[in-house]
Amino acid sequence: MSNRVSQTILLCEDALQERLTKAYMKLCGLRTEPPYVKALVASRLQEGGNIGWVLNEFPKQLHASRRRHKKAKTLLILVIDADAFTVEQRRRQLSDRVANAAYEPLRPDDPSVLLIPRRHIET
Repeated sequence: MSNRVSQTILLCEDALQERLTKAYMKLCGLRTEPPYVKALVASRLQEGGNIGWVLNEFPKQLHASRRRHKKAKTLLILVIDADAFTVEQRRRQLSDRVANAAYEPLRPDDPSVLLIPRRHIET
């Protein structure tokens, strides 16, 4: 199997996080346009609390990425602010959400990247 990622799922809170992540991906020489990147931006998909939506969506997208990764290399990139939590507390919160959704716990070999800035990225 090729080492190239065939699709990246970008799960984030808002358009600013999407733009920052895509800009970094471009700097790394990765493709950022559809169908290579499927952006799930909470502020576009629902009204209100974006963090809650991202936390609820993460287990589903992780499970889907794991299943798809067996056939074609898939990467899940999650961008979520730590806000009032520490980075480790937010990571634990994500892990708990996966476990509560009855999926296999987060593993080091998961096809995922968790980007958890301590402060809002605009600061």
